[in-house]
Amino acid sequence: MMVTMTVNIDEGVSRRFRRFAKAKYGARKGSLGKAVKDAFVGEMNKDSKKFQKSIDFLASCREKARSYAGKPSKPFSREEIYADLLR
Repeated sequence: MMVTMTVNIDEGVSRRFRRFAKAKYGARKGSLGKAVKDAFVGEMNKDSKKFQKSIDFLASCREKARSYAGKPSKPFSREEIYADLLR
């Protein structure tokens, strides 16, 4: 099912995007729509990867917390905890 979305964007951005779409997808019917769809999906995939990285980070923090549980107090730094995220 297709839907129609109306958005307002800067004229310069519109010109650049239309030139990009024409160069990448050609000047045929539907090429602008395909370019917009691919741009949306690409951004959502990037965000999905960032979200997964956050989930993985939280899981590693949980595992680190478990490894410290029940052990004698040992000072540790934030760098140790955040090392996986900073890589």
